[in-house]
Amino acid sequence: MSFSSPGFIFAFMPVFFTCYFLVPVRWRNGLLMLASLAFYSIDGGVATWVLIASIVFNYVIGLMIDRRSSSLQRTLLLVIGIVLNLIPLLYYKYWNFFISAANDVRGLVNGGPRWRWRISCSRPASRSLPFRACPISSTSFSANAVQPEP
Repeated sequence: MSFSSPGFIFAFMPVFFTCYFLVPVRWRNGLLMLASLAFYSIDGGVATWVLIASIVFNYVIGLMIDRRSSSLQRTLLLVIGIVLNLIPLLYYKYWNFFISAANDVRGLVNGGPRWRWRISCSRPASRSLPFRACPISSTSFSANAVQPEP
């Protein structure tokens, strides 16, 4: 569902705003998060779990950073958080690029057989890997999770 679809404009958005203004102020952020996840799950399906796992992971890492007094421990946790946030991004968005580049290099060096490990969002992948749905929002979520605040 896109933001300009009739289902969003005439169903999802009015229900959301009605609920938003009826709930107490302290629950509004939670409602906003649940509505965002519900909206994403309409098209994202199972890939919504990748986004939920990223949200939970970032929350836990944030709590761990907050509870540490040592600057070194805080920095180490921050680096771990950034690296682990980039893994889904690299896997879903850049895996095919890495395999293609490795095939090109391998072909130039020794003319060997090409690897077929590819991820496809529109059809099942090759025999080497099972089908993986590409979470659309995880790219923007990962980018926002690792960028510093101004």
